Amino acid sequence: MNLFFGWTVILWFVMLIAAKGELENYERQKRTYPVIKYSNLFADIVKSKGLNKKYLNKKVEDIAIDPELYRQDKIGLLIVNHNYEAEEAGELVDTAMATVLKVKLRDKKRDIIKAIEEKYSSAIPEVNREPIPEDVRREVWRRDQGRCCKCSSQEKLEFDHIIPIIKGGSNTSRNIQLLCQKCNRKKGEEI
Repeated sequence: MNLFFGWTVILWFVMLIAAKGELENYERQKRTYPVIKYSNLFADIVKSKGLNKKYLNKKVEDIAIDPELYRQDKIGLLIVNHNYEAEEAGELVDTAMATVLKVKLRDKKRDIIKAIEEKYSSAIPEVNREPIPEDVRREVWRRDQGRCCKCSSQEKLEFDHIIPIIKGGSNTSRNIQLLCQKCNRKKGEEI
């Protein structure tokens, strides 16, 4: 069991170092070329490289997340081809890049967990889950008024343990809530 947690910590650490390196590189680009000061330069570079013609029919979101382009090129293309103001273009590109980095980190996390589970499946303790007692289910349904606690949906409702059983949660009404399938999956991804 300790071996499992040791490898988990090591893999998380390696993953965070890689993600931090990508983030530092991107932050360095932001510091080197502030948007407002260099907006005309960005537009001129894009034109001189011929990128404005190459990316003429590309959507804004495709340009903002294109891994082949530098930050300043993306901003220049949004200024030249899509008539964005420099500050708006910079904010849009920065938001898109931050989102891409978060998605990459989430995907790496998922891959690492999957690899650990495959390799050390025998070391992961199995939890024998007892069904939620019927009286608790009725009480939770009545308390939550047959609606999702997050979005108030009445479709595809599921009983959710606020603190998961594997982390010491119980089958009491205080630890169970109603969530729709979508909110329950979203919560599962965040844990």
